[in-house]
Amino acid sequence: MAILIEDCCHVVDELQGLFNSCVASYTYSNEDKTTFYLPKWRPFYSTENMSINMLGQICPSAWRYSSPTQTLCLPFRIYGPGGYLAELGYQKNTALKVISELSLFKWIDKFTSAVLVEFTVFNPHVGLFSVIWIPIEFSPSGYVASNHVIRTLHVYDLGGGYSAVTILCQVLLVFFIMYFIFVQTKKMIQNIRLYLSQLINWLDLAQTVTVIVFVVTHILKETELFANTEKLSNNIFQFLSFERSVFLDDMESLLLSLLMFLNTFKLLYLLKFNARVQHLFHVMKRSALELIHCSLGFAMFIIPCVHVGYLLFGTELYEFSSPFKALQSLFLVGVEEGKVDHFRDSCTATVPVFLLAFNLAVDAICINLFIAVLLRNYGIVKGLSKGRFRLGNFMILKMKEL
Repeated sequence: MAILIEDCCHVVDELQGLFNSCVASYTYSNEDKTTFYLPKWRPFYSTENMSINMLGQICPSAWRYSSPTQTLCLPFRIYGPGGYLAELGYQKNTALKVISELSLFKWIDKFTSAVLVEFTVFNPHVGLFSVIWIPIEFSPSGYVASNHVIRTLHVYDLGGGYSAVTILCQVLLVFFIMYFIFVQTKKMIQNIRLYLSQLINWLDLAQTVTVIVFVVTHILKETELFANTEKLSNNIFQFLSFERSVFLDDMESLLLSLLMFLNTFKLLYLLKFNARVQHLFHVMKRSALELIHCSLGFAMFIIPCVHVGYLLFGTELYEFSSPFKALQSLFLVGVEEGKVDHFRDSCTATVPVFLLAFNLAVDAICINLFIAVLLRNYGIVKGLSKGRFRLGNFMILKMKEL
């Protein structure tokens, strides 16, 4: 378990004569990257004759800047991967002792921009580990915002009696990718202009690239997990960041979702001779321009709503503390019932009016407008397709003749 602190100690030059202390907002360029500090963030001046042991006694590890190669972390939101690292250990008494020492020597002061608490728990019986991040952000005006992120991963994908089947499927996937690359390359060499003019070939190409990136990401994730577990088996008391493993797992899920979308789209394209699927394609093609216009109107409506929510509730609710978070919260209002109750408990006066206006505008106007466009074009396409020749009717007619 460890906590990482991000410091910003630059003072705005224009206001030095008006105020005794003025702290600028955190940016990656003005992050404090001083290598050594004395306790209470006093400046440290080293001498040539000072040894490493003496340096460790004078400057504790919590007051030394840890580079990204030392923390093995990735950038978190707007904060860089480096910072001042304090390890809390594995025992409760040790963690409380470290925290009391940090508090005594004012490790968190007015120049602190964010504190990131990170720890990992592991259950060997089911092969799962959970990585927990608790970010605590401090604004220059004194506002404190906190949140938590929990990610659970499998340490070993193989096991449970299906190891041989899993390995066989992975090997078959690799051979299928190699065969598919050979076939697509051969088609491109024969006539690249004809190849690029067909939609089905673009889908095949997108599938090939996506599945290759997926396999590479999966290998990197398994390698990262194996290296971390090997380090833990050698020394269980050392702190290791599983942030890269979590990032690779998220990338793997994203690529898998993209593959599912491409496969579904390709399946619909191959089944386009079906009357209903053909209707769907014609409806979407005919409605594309009108849906774009409706989407622009929806965007012009949602942007003011985001700014109004940010201005009204940004100081009281973490979900509206930034325009991007406000946009996420507005989209989740209609999905999660608990969100509405939480908003009403925090801001009882303005939330009901704001939510009523937003839900009426989105549900009663915007969504119904999209549905009306699709239904109108569906009726037009259905009327035009009644007199067209259908493959299904032709096959039924020939079967009757036989």
